[in-house]
Amino acid sequence: YLFVGFLGVFASHMTPDPFLYGLSAIYFSMSLVTAFHTLGYYGMGVFHGWTANEPTQFWILMRFIQGAGIPLVLLFSSRPRFIRIFSAVMGIVTLGGIALVFVGLFPDCFLPGTGLTPFKIGGEYVVALLLVLSIAYSLRVRREEEVDRSRSFEVSLGCFVLAGMSFTLYTDVYGFFNMLGHVLHGMGAWILLTGFVTKSVTALLDRHFYDLRRAKEMAEELSRAKSAFLATMSHEVRTPLNGILSAAALLRDQALDPEERDELLSILVNSGESLMEILNNILDLARLESFSEQPKPTPFQPEMLAREVLELFRGRAMEKGVSLVPFVDSDLPDALLGHPLYLKQVLFNLVGNAVKFTDSGEVRLFLSQMQEHDGGISLFVAVEDTGMGIDSDEVASVFDPFHQAEKAVSARRGGTGLGLAISKRLVESMGGTLSLSSKVGIGSVFSFTIPVVEYEGKLAEPARPGRVAVRLDGLSVLVVEDNEVNREMLRRILERTGASCDYAKNGLEALKKSAAEAYDVIIMDVDMPEMDGCEAARAIRAREGEGGKVPILALSAHVMEEYR
Repeated sequence: YLFVGFLGVFASHMTPDPFLYGLSAIYFSMSLVTAFHTLGYYGMGVFHGWTANEPTQFWILMRFIQGAGIPLVLLFSSRPRFIRIFSAVMGIVTLGGIALVFVGLFPDCFLPGTGLTPFKIGGEYVVALLLVLSIAYSLRVRREEEVDRSRSFEVSLGCFVLAGMSFTLYTDVYGFFNMLGHVLHGMGAWILLTGFVTKSVTALLDRHFYDLRRAKEMAEELSRAKSAFLATMSHEVRTPLNGILSAAALLRDQALDPEERDELLSILVNSGESLMEILNNILDLARLESFSEQPKPTPFQPEMLAREVLELFRGRAMEKGVSLVPFVDSDLPDALLGHPLYLKQVLFNLVGNAVKFTDSGEVRLFLSQMQEHDGGISLFVAVEDTGMGIDSDEVASVFDPFHQAEKAVSARRGGTGLGLAISKRLVESMGGTLSLSSKVGIGSVFSFTIPVVEYEGKLAEPARPGRVAVRLDGLSVLVVEDNEVNREMLRRILERTGASCDYAKNGLEALKKSAAEAYDVIIMDVDMPEMDGCEAARAIRAREGEGGKVPILALSAHVMEEYR
């Protein structure tokens, strides 16, 4: 009984199995009562003056605990807080029953010269009935994957039932049926221990070892993915960086003619833009994987959004002789409620890829309304091209980060292979699934369907571009930046517009200079040594009090949400 109890507790601590924990509470209580039953016999010499009645009282108390406890645990162990209450009740009943025997208030169970009392015999029949009902219930609810374990539990209960029947037939504590009952009871306990509890523990250990093995495999896979990521990023970042450094080094040559200088400047700008695109894609991917919250739906015009995206690629497509064609369903509402920023980025990536991999023909963008659902509608979006297509073996992996269908394609067309991975996550965050259909030499179709709601309100008029003041004559600016290159770039930009600049390398210098001189505006880097921009801004605001407040503009390379 102690083994059953200990193993049950051990197993229940490995996994939240309330039935095993309840079974442990029953058999811990039974083991305590059985110890008194064993020590109570005259031959043990522990409790002087006792007859066979007191050990028999402990025995029927143990049987009551078993007969009442098992069906209760079978029926109610899955309910919240039941096990705690049940364990407490088991302890109270056990200690209370033992106390009743010691003070002589427990009903007599065996009278020397007479044998078993009706209370003892009737109690055994009640316990046997409860155990038979427990067997029937276990047979009814057991799951297919637990047949072997449940069968051991049911056979052990059957042994306990037969033992109870034997305990109603003897008149002498050393009689045959009393001995047979003890043998059957021991068999039931052994089967319960080896066939049910031990198998439960073994199954749990197997499951935990499997989980550990899977965790180890996943850790190794993540390590390989990390190595692949670093290798890919090393290559992708170094490529435009080499272009920048090489072009910058060549620009130092004073003997360059204007045409060569323009070519190198073009390489410098294009390499810088490529590097920025790579970093932006990585940050987009990291942001999507770090944050699960969706932005709130906002109204937008789907047709206008589609045409804006196509217009961005119109020049590049015309250079290649590729037509950009929108197909907008006439039944599609003018305004929808959804996630236009996500949708625009997905279309930007898909149309950009389509133009990149199409040398002739068309790139078509389809928008249409699908079936209604829960008071809303579904927006179907597809981008179709007549480009080179993707081999069927590569289709499943094109959405993996940093994957490109062929190395030759990567070398010829460029890119990191992040765009589709980002698009896939964006579509999923909008409630859809991005799918691909492609044939080599014919073209590809990327499509998805997302839930939206028809917007019946009035949309604000699009903002018209106004005139931007480009002269800052007479404006006094304090630039707070620890990076010398950034300071120099800001100086050149601001002085070209007519502003006068002063500089500080950190927040402490900014505090001193802003206290000594009144500036019209402060441009403050966020991350700096000694005192960062946020601390410096707070200190400046605290010093200003309720008086006039100089505008402070934050300057940072951080774009992740947590830095805003």
